[in-house]
Amino acid sequence: MDIYLAQSLEQHLKRHSSGRQYGILYGIRPLQLDDTMIGLMCTFVDEECLQSSEALRHHLDTNNMILPTGLHVIGLVDFTKSPHNYRDGLSEAQYEYLRLLHEFCESQDQQVARVVVLVEDSDEIPRRKLQFRGFVWKSLTDPTVQSSPVIWKSYEAIHQDLAYFRLNAVIDSAITPTNSRHGLAKALEQKLQDLQVDNKNDYAYGLHGDNSVILLPSTPATVVANPNMGATSPTTSIKDFLTAYSKREAKEAKPLKSDGISSLSDVTQGFLPESLVEMNLFSNATDARSLHGSSPLLTIGEGATQLIRLSIDCFIVCSKSKTLAKLVEVVEDAKRKQLNSILYFIRRWALFYSKPDELQVPMPFHVINGPNLLTLYTAPNDEVLDEFLGEIYDRFGYTPELPVLRKECSLRSRLVMSKRNILDIGDKLVTGPNSKFLKESSDWELTKVLGSYTYHHYKQDRFDDDGWGCAYRSLQTLFSWFKLQGFTKAPVPHHEQIQRLLVEIKDREKSLIGSKQWIGAMEISRTLEQLLGIQCRIVYVQAGRDLGTAFAALKSHFETEGTPVMIGGGVYAHTIGGVAVNRTTGEVKALVVDPHYVGEDNVDLVFKKNGVAWRTPEFWDQNAFFNLCCPLRPRLSPSTRA
Repeated sequence: MDIYLAQSLEQHLKRHSSGRQYGILYGIRPLQLDDTMIGLMCTFVDEECLQSSEALRHHLDTNNMILPTGLHVIGLVDFTKSPHNYRDGLSEAQYEYLRLLHEFCESQDQQVARVVVLVEDSDEIPRRKLQFRGFVWKSLTDPTVQSSPVIWKSYEAIHQDLAYFRLNAVIDSAITPTNSRHGLAKALEQKLQDLQVDNKNDYAYGLHGDNSVILLPSTPATVVANPNMGATSPTTSIKDFLTAYSKREAKEAKPLKSDGISSLSDVTQGFLPESLVEMNLFSNATDARSLHGSSPLLTIGEGATQLIRLSIDCFIVCSKSKTLAKLVEVVEDAKRKQLNSILYFIRRWALFYSKPDELQVPMPFHVINGPNLLTLYTAPNDEVLDEFLGEIYDRFGYTPELPVLRKECSLRSRLVMSKRNILDIGDKLVTGPNSKFLKESSDWELTKVLGSYTYHHYKQDRFDDDGWGCAYRSLQTLFSWFKLQGFTKAPVPHHEQIQRLLVEIKDREKSLIGSKQWIGAMEISRTLEQLLGIQCRIVYVQAGRDLGTAFAALKSHFETEGTPVMIGGGVYAHTIGGVAVNRTTGEVKALVVDPHYVGEDNVDLVFKKNGVAWRTPEFWDQNAFFNLCCPLRPRLSPSTRA
């Protein structure tokens, strides 16, 4: 049996495995013993958690609430480098912990965990070059362990085997609170419990925006398909359904102009495919069991009845080999799981509501960071949410100092911001056409912005600032980094807002407002300090010929702070998104994210016109002096808001 792991997971483990003991591997498990296993995510745990059945159950139950439906525990990841001579190449601890996971999954009527992945340092560069070895445990009754290769797969390759769905709907419910304290919360608890009861006549699911296929979770499951979808039935595989739908789309869909910005796959770094299937939820309005049929029914009771809207928004991952009938079961499970999660957070957060008769229903939002797709929930206030997130950051390899799990970092926020500006995420802007030097020689050491930001340049937002607004646009790029990393809820400031702030703090004269006057690195620093409450380090460079040394020093900035840098000098301002230093020759290049670019927000066009390009220090005026504005990110505790 082969063990396939997502390449993004490999990178994540390499970055965050230092000091770790164990991890629990999540993925898609095979139906047959000789099938492959596909690992997509990993949560970190310590030995103490694995040794306590109560702690392990809490860890796994919480994961179940926030991970996509369809992902299950498939095994254990070991970072401890313990001896592997107990049985069939495993240590005694590895064998015992896998057995505990095995038993837990079996108690939950899930397919059992059978994989162990050992993560070991190579002799060359500890924790930089890791080796992965896989083992597969046959079953609990036959604990034979077999060595298995670990094969890394791109998301593009994984998408050949897996299908991704998103159920997005609302459920409106009328509830009558009791007269007790927190009566509204208690009434909603009861409603959520009622909604989780398995009643297959209450709901149906439509696939794609046009509901070309309706799934009815009756017994047995029923499929109602558009005639254009061909012979689609409950036994049709998901793969065949997607193929039929794609063919129909190719015939009927009108060609759309692509702006190169808002690709779902692009925004999620390939985690979600463009073929993501949107699902709608339909409620049965004519319940045959009711004595009143579909007639209006007025019920009079104590207390004021309130209408509560529950948001259902969840992701589902499953093998394309599953049938549509099996898909119905998975979708039903996803709906129940999310209703149960909402119930959990209402109970957990009920005491934090400002008044007993007020209730903020938790709303799901999604965060994609590295290999992880997490569904989190809004809270009564930011402090309460951060208290919960404090449990999640370390579990998935993050730090609260970089609040990437806040709502400001959600998938929706990324998609909204990417509609207007090019979103730099991963290596998107680093690997442009003139980056070939990075691949041609291993002597180049690259450091770049940590996290994502949006590219701002001349004439965006239908505002003509050509010839004077380059520093303003650079400031917008810097600000976008803080927004996309969850440090602020505020929108990216526009030119006049920046000008008014500088006048308010008496940095510039009132004549600046509404003018075309330039600003520089010092003004950008003061603006960011006022808007974000941060500090900026200003690096002074006496002449352009000395920029090579200054750029080499930015390596430390990108490693520790990770923020984009603004450089101003002469008559130009630019943004720097990374530096590359040649270890042999000492040559230095900077990734220039140029605010002087004018044109469509299309990545290919930006590269063609050198809007984003690697530059040597000779690109700048060799005789002019320069200031580099290097923003310092806040050092946050889990309960601190920026």
